[in-house]
Amino acid sequence: MTRAIKTYQDTNIKLIGYAEIEDFLYSQDVSDKTRHNMRSCLHNFWVWLRKRRVIQAQHVPEFPDVSFELGYLNIIEIETQQAIIAEIRRLSWDIDPKIYIGVKWLSIYIALRPGELIGVKEKHINRDGVIIVPHTKDGKPKTIFLLDDDIELLKSQPRGLPDLYFFRHPKGISGCKAGQKFGNRYLYKWWKKACNNLGVKGLDLYGGTRHTTTTGLAKEIGESDAKKALGNTSNKSIERYCQIQNDETFEIAKITAMIKKGGSGKVVKLRK
Repeated sequence: MTRAIKTYQDTNIKLIGYAEIEDFLYSQDVSDKTRHNMRSCLHNFWVWLRKRRVIQAQHVPEFPDVSFELGYLNIIEIETQQAIIAEIRRLSWDIDPKIYIGVKWLSIYIALRPGELIGVKEKHINRDGVIIVPHTKDGKPKTIFLLDDDIELLKSQPRGLPDLYFFRHPKGISGCKAGQKFGNRYLYKWWKKACNNLGVKGLDLYGGTRHTTTTGLAKEIGESDAKKALGNTSNKSIERYCQIQNDETFEIAKITAMIKKGGSGKVVKLRK
C-alpha cells in the first residue's frame, strides 16, 4: 500500500483501472510471488472500499492475473542439519540459550513456522510441555506437545510474566532491547553464522529445518505420513517440502535395486 500511495498520490480512486494497476505491479522490482501478494492486497483494498460504500461496484476495476511458481528450497542431510544446530548451540548458548532452543524446535516440530514460534507468549506454554500457538498462517490455533528433552530445556529457562514473549531478548545484548520479541530474521541470522562456519552454502533456515526434516521423514515413513506432521499445509507446499518421490515410486525403486542385486522383487509389497 505504501508503494501504491507513492505511485498514485492524489489520483481519484475511481480513475485507477486495470491498466494503471497492471503498470504499477509490473514496475515493481520484486519476485512474482511478491507481485501476486501485492495484487491481492490491492484487490482487498478495493473490495473494502466497496463494502464501505466509498465506491460503487462499477468502480471496482478488473485486476490483472499474476501467476507465479514456487521454487524448491535447498535441503541437506539430517546429519548436516544436526551439525549446524550444534554449531548454533556452541555460538549462542552463553549469549541466549533460546536462540538454540528456537532453531532446534523448528527442526523437530515441523508443524511450526518461524513466525508462529516467535509469536508464542509465556501464557501459551505449559511447563509440562504443551504449547498453544494462537496465531497461525491459516488462522487455526495449533497445539504442540514437547518431547522430554525439550521439556527439560523449557524448565531450564526462567519463567516470565504471562504477556511476555517466550522468545525475547535478555539484558546485555548489543542492539537488542531487553524483553523485546525476537525479530523475524533473528534466528535466520544465527543459522547463517553457523552455516558459514561449517562451509554450508545456499541454505536458509526454512530449507534447513522444516524442509529437511520433512524430506527425511518422508524417506523413512512415507510421504503420506510425513504430510500429517506438517499439519494444515496446502498440497502445493507439501510437494515442495517432501522433496522425494511419492510412496509408491519409492517402493518401486527399492524393488528395482533388489532385482539389480540379484534378489527377487516379488517379496516386496507396495504400501496400500
